Amino acid sequence: PNLLHFDEPVVLTLNPGKMTDKEWHKLDPIPKNLMFVRIRTNTWNLDTVVIPAVKYYTEREVPVVLTFMAYYDTKDKIPFSNEKNYEFRKRTLNSYNAITTKAWEFIMNLFKYNKYVDSCGKIEGEKGDTHCRFCGNCLKHYFACIERMREW
Repeated sequence: PNLLHFDEPVVLTLNPGKMTDKEWHKLDPIPKNLMFVRIRTNTWNLDTVVIPAVKYYTEREVPVVLTFMAYYDTKDKIPFSNEKNYEFRKRTLNSYNAITTKAWEFIMNLFKYNKYVDSCGKIEGEKGDTHCRFCGNCLKHYFACIERMREW
């Protein structure tokens, strides 16, 4: 994707739609207006998408925000071996099969010492809240990107 035709900071979802579990966009070079990359995250795309994409982008000092997927219809979506990591609950406005706090914590601990990795929302799962007002990532990364763009 060509992001340079935008004058302002932009966010790139690395693994949209059918790419969610298998592949991701690898930008080279990194555009100056890239605010952060968003990775659609679940418990079964860690090895194929999340870990390699986090490594690639954070080695280039690009912020990464992990967005945890929720599933309304689990038929053929959540692999049987991963069902324990999801529970049906209200998430924001509607009910979905959403990641448990324990599974979210396991994934976030993989990147505990990586200063470039954040979770969309403060805490995910039954112990958390996905409302934007508890997060602040977008504001933080927007203003940091504006500063980076001034320096370039």
